[in-house]
Amino acid sequence: MSSFAEAFWKGHPRCPYCGSQRATAHKDGKRFQCYSCFTAFSATTGTIAHRTHLSLPIWSLAASELDKNPKLSIRKLANLLKVSNKTAARIKMKLSSQEVEYRMQINAIIINGGLP
Repeated sequence: MSSFAEAFWKGHPRCPYCGSQRATAHKDGKRFQCYSCFTAFSATTGTIAHRTHLSLPIWSLAASELDKNPKLSIRKLANLLKVSNKTAARIKMKLSSQEVEYRMQINAIIINGGLP
């Protein structure tokens, strides 16, 4: 289990679809298989990082920088993250439009040192 998954679930994977803890690591080591609903999922399923090709350290850096300075320009954010302006704009939009719960999840993982 990755350090992100351990910090997110506190060592016990929970299926985001049915809520069951009857899950085991998938063969690829990146996903999990739920034995209750037979769905494969990853640690990022149901979070703002789901279905993005950005690494979790980029998300955590963006969240912490935008928490410090919510008016940070897209260009400065792009330079800081080493991504395109378009990607920085999407990150900023997602982080600013998401519920407080998702931002708190990412911040908790940053504080706990759960990122690789």
